[in-house]
Amino acid sequence: MMAGGLHNAQPADQEVQNVVDAVKGEVESKLNKKLNKFQAISYRSQVVAGMNYFVKVEIDDDIVHLRIYNHFSGKTELHGVQQGKTRDEPIEFFQQQ
Repeated sequence: MMAGGLHNAQPADQEVQNVVDAVKGEVESKLNKKLNKFQAISYRSQVVAGMNYFVKVEIDDDIVHLRIYNHFSGKTELHGVQQGKTRDEPIEFFQQQ
């Protein structure tokens, strides 16, 4: 993989779901609600000093886009949440929030 650029969108796999699951508690805190459904749909990735994941996630009654940083050491951090997305809306780069 080449560092820097955002890779094309791909269907989410178990690896991406694991990354998303690692930040579920932080997402619930930001949205101020407990989530029953938390399913990764698709994602784009960006190689940095680790990996940035931009993930489309279906939650209970919404679609959100998450920006998640996964360091090569294995540390995972939520870097942003965008609410009010649609299933068909493309995943785009967004700044850390």
